Amino acid sequence: ARWWAWAAKSTSGTNPLADRNGEQCDRNQATTAWYLAGSSEGPAIRRCRMVTRAPVAFPVVNLKGTQAECARFMADAKGSVELDGKQIRPDRFDAAPIRFTGVEGNAVTGNAEEVNTYACGLWVQLAPLGEGTHTLAVRGSAGTVTTVVDYTLNVTAR
Repeated sequence: ARWWAWAAKSTSGTNPLADRNGEQCDRNQATTAWYLAGSSEGPAIRRCRMVTRAPVAFPVVNLKGTQAECARFMADAKGSVELDGKQIRPDRFDAAPIRFTGVEGNAVTGNAEEVNTYACGLWVQLAPLGEGTHTLAVRGSAGTVTTVVDYTLNVTAR
């Protein structure tokens, strides 16, 4: 739910989900985790500056909807993640109830109403990254949803 709330905190024009190059990567970041976005509008190559203060969390492929929609989505969900040349195995989350509120005009729901729904997908949470440059490749698919995003993460202490 926290990732969905983060994704719904920005309007369509500034939302990290639609970011092509990483310029929105640091928008509305929490102190408990650094969230990364998939690629809702086709493949993306992003360069992000981030701080080494918290775990990094992101979906490989994900969906919000009904329990039945999640069951169909997860039936063929697959994905791969590579961090600095090392394979990371995504965790699978079937339909889990979530609740969040976005801002008016957000890219997730479009309005500022509270949303009670289910979320599912393949997810990764990494320990805080050390200082330096890291490469992250995320690939996922489920049904008609495809994620292809490559990150260059420039991590600093502040």
